[in-house]
Amino acid sequence: MSINEIHGGAGAPTRQRSLALAICMVLATAAPTYADEEQTETASNSIQEIVVTAQKREQSVNDVGMGITALSADRLQALGVTDTADLAKVIPGFTFAESQKASPIYTIRGVGYYDDSLAAAPAVSVYTDEVAYPFPIMTKGATLDIERVEVLKGPQGTLFGQNSTGGAINYIAAKPTDSLQYGGDLTYGRFNATNVTAFVSGPLSDTLRARVAVSVDEGGAWQKSYTRGDMLGNQEVAKARLLLDWRPFNDLTVSLNLNGWTDHSQSLASALLAFSRQDPVIFPAEATQVFAPQRAGTADWTPGVPLRLDEDFYQASLRVDYKISDRVGLTSISSYEHFGQQDGRDIDGSALDVYHLTQDGDIQSYSEEARFHGELLDDRIQWILGGSFDDDRTHEYNTEYLGNDSLALAFSAFGLPPFTGVGQLANNDVRTSSGFGNIEFAPVDAITLHAGARFTQSDTSFTGCSPTIDAALGEGITGVANLIRAGAGLAPISPVQIGQCTTINQSLEPALIPGELDQNNVSWRTGIDWKPVHDTMAYFSVSKGYKAGSFPTVGAPSYIQYVPVTQESVLAEELGVKTNFGMPSFHMDAAIFNYDYRDKQFRARTIDPLGVFGAVEALINIPRSQVHGAEMSTTWRLTTDLTLNSSATYLATKVTSQFENYDPLGTPVNFFDEAFPFTPKWSGQFGPYFEHPLYGDMKGFLAVNYNYQSKTTSAFGDNGLFYVGSYGLLDAQAGVSGNDGRWRVALWGKNITNRYYWTDVFRESDNISRHVGMPATFGIQLSYKTR
Repeated sequence: MSINEIHGGAGAPTRQRSLALAICMVLATAAPTYADEEQTETASNSIQEIVVTAQKREQSVNDVGMGITALSADRLQALGVTDTADLAKVIPGFTFAESQKASPIYTIRGVGYYDDSLAAAPAVSVYTDEVAYPFPIMTKGATLDIERVEVLKGPQGTLFGQNSTGGAINYIAAKPTDSLQYGGDLTYGRFNATNVTAFVSGPLSDTLRARVAVSVDEGGAWQKSYTRGDMLGNQEVAKARLLLDWRPFNDLTVSLNLNGWTDHSQSLASALLAFSRQDPVIFPAEATQVFAPQRAGTADWTPGVPLRLDEDFYQASLRVDYKISDRVGLTSISSYEHFGQQDGRDIDGSALDVYHLTQDGDIQSYSEEARFHGELLDDRIQWILGGSFDDDRTHEYNTEYLGNDSLALAFSAFGLPPFTGVGQLANNDVRTSSGFGNIEFAPVDAITLHAGARFTQSDTSFTGCSPTIDAALGEGITGVANLIRAGAGLAPISPVQIGQCTTINQSLEPALIPGELDQNNVSWRTGIDWKPVHDTMAYFSVSKGYKAGSFPTVGAPSYIQYVPVTQESVLAEELGVKTNFGMPSFHMDAAIFNYDYRDKQFRARTIDPLGVFGAVEALINIPRSQVHGAEMSTTWRLTTDLTLNSSATYLATKVTSQFENYDPLGTPVNFFDEAFPFTPKWSGQFGPYFEHPLYGDMKGFLAVNYNYQSKTTSAFGDNGLFYVGSYGLLDAQAGVSGNDGRWRVALWGKNITNRYYWTDVFRESDNISRHVGMPATFGIQLSYKTR
């Protein structure tokens, strides 16, 4: 049966049932293999299982009844994965994009959220040791000195809370050790990119252990101006973490995590693709701009514009694990996080000063989770009962500078000087409280039933507006407001001064716009796991998750733009199998899934009720949409020297309700039957890993990874300008290491075929631009660590 046959038309449910039957047949054919307990493969040929905490207790990854990919730190190093964005190369169904203001956008199986507001809650949540980063911009230090990463697919609201409708990424930090250990990596690559990472770990006393890790990135300017030859993109990033584990007696463990990072890198630019002026009367200078060539690493920016990041983040978390009895335990996790930024960016993709901005932002976040967990009936029942509270406060002030913007120049048609820019102010206070429970029951050895639910109450207070930064805009908005007020029989207002709000409210006067959004929901999950034979499991689950609503940060002439988007939900059904077909040297994960998407959130336009500004930017809900898909991954250790890893994902996404809105150029369109942005229909990965003894205590290794994704789009509207073309990237490493794993020397290359590709397309001001991927990079890495 072709994987395509499970989708589309009235026959889709029947085809899905057929594939489900096929999975059951796979289980049936696997069963006889286990009649003979003698295994022909040697122990050295077996695939090592990874222990995960996806259900907040330790289990083999092959015993968890959900789509999950877990990769160890050694595996990530061999694949060249250094940050969360790199996971798109190795995780089936995971994609990455970057918003105009550089907030990372993570999407799993077509579920993601594209918005560049600092306070935009994600649809895929990121954690370190179960402590959440409330906003994606805070995740830069998550990959420092880790033991493994676990990527959970599908709604995870029951145990991980709302804002995980797409899934959750949980990094597990490497923990303090009982004996002295230390190590580090030195990496040097093309464009003079340098990274130094080091750690030291060991006991401080009989009851206290510690681990310190640091990482520094320097250099690496890989973007080249196609009009001048200037270079951009030097990194200046420092990360650090201190872990303390205190165990005063056997039943109590207290873990303190202090970590942070600073980023003073150059901000990246984009590449100009097309020009679409906002005002048809004015034909500004940007019509003569040079479009970017299709060449890897190309971009452009305005000389003299400050392109520098000034970001810092720090976090303190405290975890307490107390064993109340042999069957009952208590876990408490408290966290405080702070993020600040003062960034300068030029994102119009041109050497001409069309649009650049400064970002001033601040986030303060506090969270607390407490849960009881235990076992009953000789471990046949595993249960969790707990609650959590979060308080996330964000302040964002962006200043947009519009040098040659046609809309700004259009003021001259009214006898006014062009305005130079406008501010974007947004303050959010989001308080979330929840209670949750989960139970797993194994009535017989081969069957496990599980069910869980979480009630969440989320309350958001908001204020926002667009302050003026010059007299011209203040004068213009005053004139517009007085024109509207005259039509309504109201007295004129005083002129808007620099620094005051220009957003016109329902009382027809410029003002700070307040807002409240109070919502609640019940996330839940239920399912069954069946183990017909050893090392084979089939599972079926149904789950529902929610992503909270929010307010945008946007240049807003009208109050209507601050109407919040309401919460979205995903109802997911998943049928899967995990098996090795009786061969310890082989493992396969396969799943089919169906998502019913309600009120999908996205950034589009709404009509200004004041009758002046037309279709203005806002957050919108799409009533109904859906995702059908299937994925499979395999690991096959052909010999003790050679392992093959592969995966493939198919996604069919579409809007299923009649829904009219606008494409990025302001053209009215009906989104019905359109596929989701940033969701390639096909994606896959293939990678052999070969290692072989050389002489003495040395061995050689070669790791190759090729990943591919088919074309997708950056926006609804089916406009060819906003397509993201298909591409495949080839990475490789080759080197030597000690048999005991203490030392390692590797030559590495990324995008070694120098493939030209881009990850998104967006309209900013009059320019349509895109973020272009890195060209071929290569270098050397030296590693050492004690064992």
